[in-house]
Amino acid sequence: MPEIVEIIEELEIIQIISSGAVTKEDLFNSRQTVSKICQERGITRVLVDTTSITSLPDTLHLFKHSMSLKEPEIPRNVKFAIIVSDKISDDASFIEIVAQNRHVNIRNCKSRDQALSWLLK
Repeated sequence: MPEIVEIIEELEIIQIISSGAVTKEDLFNSRQTVSKICQERGITRVLVDTTSITSLPDTLHLFKHSMSLKEPEIPRNVKFAIIVSDKISDDASFIEIVAQNRHVNIRNCKSRDQALSWLLK
């Protein structure tokens, strides 16, 4: 999966733009990247654009990924806004529910504006 990670300095947001087929390794690497930036820079807002993703791993790996968003490496106060398309909305909803059940502050959004509005509240 090609992924672009950048920091929107003026908003203190980590922005991840993902595309193509996502593997379980890609999910792991994304979590490691977010964890590192959060720890080094103290940034607590993450915007993930998944609108160009073509496929995700199976349900078991999505479940494990959702649970791992609460691991000690990722600070408890991090907010995740995920921009989703209809193509992966069922999988994204699953990730959102599992993560929220573990007290991860995560929300799926239909647009960048909606995601930014929620992150900046």
